[in-house]
Amino acid sequence: MAMGVSVVALWRYTSVSLSVQTFASYISRWLLWSGAALFLLGTFCVVSAYRWSRCCLFFFAWLALVAGATILAAGTVLFVQPGSDAAQIERLCEMAPSGSVLGKLGAPKNIVAAQNSYDSMLDALAACRAKNKMAIRLDACPDITDSAERPWITNPHRQLFRQAENSFSCSGFCKDAAPLFGLPRGSVNLANRGRPRHACFSPIAAELRNRGMLAACMLLTAGVLLLGPAVCACWLACAPPPVRRSGYVHHAQELEWTAVAQDSDGEDAAWD
Repeated sequence: MAMGVSVVALWRYTSVSLSVQTFASYISRWLLWSGAALFLLGTFCVVSAYRWSRCCLFFFAWLALVAGATILAAGTVLFVQPGSDAAQIERLCEMAPSGSVLGKLGAPKNIVAAQNSYDSMLDALAACRAKNKMAIRLDACPDITDSAERPWITNPHRQLFRQAENSFSCSGFCKDAAPLFGLPRGSVNLANRGRPRHACFSPIAAELRNRGMLAACMLLTAGVLLLGPAVCACWLACAPPPVRRSGYVHHAQELEWTAVAQDSDGEDAAWD
């Protein structure tokens, strides 16, 4: 049960990362499902121990084995897949001469969509500054749209780039570009608002690796720890009942204390 609470807490920590939600949302889902399963399994274990039922222990043993195998499999996948996704983002962004050719390189839809979202908001920022010469960030023009009449305020990746810009001091997705939101606060002014920053794909990929590895270690640990209770429960559930020995007759005197005779003269002589 405690492990289930720990996994759910890790799910909460992982779910606040928009990088994970955008490019590897399966990490959060698997953590939530695993945490809920561990918590329910722990509750069932407490009930089984309280009732001391052989059937309940047997059922718990099988549940623990199935849950342990499933969680170990999920942890093994998380040990590899987020790193592979991060490497794919890095490889595609480094290969692309510009963000517009990502689709031709066979990039997944979420990577292409992130790049298109940044381009759209950068276009809206240019329109904002044409309208307001003093504008530093997109928030100065909440109603502005890009050249395709798409309002930036409804862009699905605006919070991703806002969080990345604030956390990593980056801008753009695959290529270096100017900041959209003037974050971290106080770092952008009229003099440097158009100065390109390093692209965000690299810190986003690093975050995917770090949180994926943390999730994998947690699930692998939980899966291994499930094997111990499962084996113990199987032994308790499957152990044969006690059998009387053939021809054995119990005598009550076997459990009585037997006084040991002591030689007082011998003790006195030993002390002398």
